[in-house]
Amino acid sequence: MDWWACAVIRKDLWDKIGGLDPNYFFSYGDMIDFCYQVRKLGYKCIYYPLVQIIHKGSKAVTRDLQTRIMGLKRGYLGCLYFLHKYKKGILYIYLTKITYFLISFLKGIIALSLTPIKKEFKDIAFAHFYVSFWLLKIFFSNNYKNI
Repeated sequence: MDWWACAVIRKDLWDKIGGLDPNYFFSYGDMIDFCYQVRKLGYKCIYYPLVQIIHKGSKAVTRDLQTRIMGLKRGYLGCLYFLHKYKKGILYIYLTKITYFLISFLKGIIALSLTPIKKEFKDIAFAHFYVSFWLLKIFFSNNYKNI
């Protein structure tokens, strides 16, 4: 079962912030950034898990290997873009990149060890290994939008 979330916000606050930053495409970083800006303006962001919303007419995202890889890349890039956007220190950004590499690599090892139990873990392992080495490849890049 997939879990989704939605946000309810007053229009005047939405307009004051300027909506979501389009550079976060497909990374979930847009809501992190949006809530960060809401809190900077002195408002609260409240998570309320007891409400259910049914989204009709959407298309499910496939779980093929390319989609997994793209999702992982965009997720990491979204967080790195957030740090870059708000001028966090370069040391902090590089430590985050190393942490993301280690997380992705360890997830790949765990998924690979679970492959004999479930065949689907093979694609998950490959995706994490691919993305962890891709993170090393872009380690010194500061372009978090179109990689």
